[in-house]
Amino acid sequence: MSRCHGCGRPIQWVETMRGKRMPIDPEPRDDGNIILLTGYTSVGPTMARRAKVIRAGEHLGETHYATHLATCPVRNRKQAS
Repeated sequence: MSRCHGCGRPIQWVETMRGKRMPIDPEPRDDGNIILLTGYTSVGPTMARRAKVIRAGEHLGETHYATHLATCPVRNRKQAS
């Protein structure tokens, strides 16, 4: 597990469905809009968890996560300035 360079909180790197890396908060969130699926990565035949962004109300009963880009207090403070 890594840490955010801005706020120091733990982050987990996952791959999106389009093959991009995305940091997520490792703790599940009721208001999260990301679910993790197990599948092959774009880098090779390695199984990994992939992030899928969902709409509100989709995939009820599954564990939801949030991208750290939306929850990082340092990043959000800079954007508000």
